Amino acid sequence: MKNTFLLSAMAAIGMSLMSGCSKGDEPTPAPVSTETSYQVEYRVSSTTNTNATYFAYTNETGGTTTLATQALPGSVTFRRTMKRGDNVNFLISLPSTSAANSDISGVILLNGQQVAAATGRGVEASATVVYVIR
Repeated sequence: MKNTFLLSAMAAIGMSLMSGCSKGDEPTPAPVSTETSYQVEYRVSSTTNTNATYFAYTNETGGTTTLATQALPGSVTFRRTMKRGDNVNFLISLPSTSAANSDISGVILLNGQQVAAATGRGVEASATVVYVIR
C-alpha cells in the first residue's frame, strides 16, 4: 500500500512537471507603440543673410512642406503625434549669391527642449537638421 501511494504521488508530480507552462504557451505581448503629442519648432537663423532660398521640412502630418523663401531669423511651430522611430527634419539653404563667409543655422525643439542643431558655412551654405524619436 505504501508503494502504491508513493508511485501515485511520483506519477502526479511527474505529470504536473510535464504539463507545466512552457515559453510557447505564453501569449506574445503586443508591441509597445506609445504615441506622444509634441510641439515641434524649427528655428533658422544667419549672421550674414536675411533670407534663405530653400526651406523643406517635415510637417504636422509627416509630409514635406517646401518653401522657396524663408525670412531669417525665422521659425515654424506645429503639433504632431509621433512614436518611437518617427522623425522630424529640415533642410535650409542660402542663395548661390551668398558670400564665402556666409552661414546658416537651424535647431529642432520638441516641447521647448532643443534636440538637434546644425550649421552650414560658405557659398550656398545649407543646414540639415534631423531628430529621430527614441
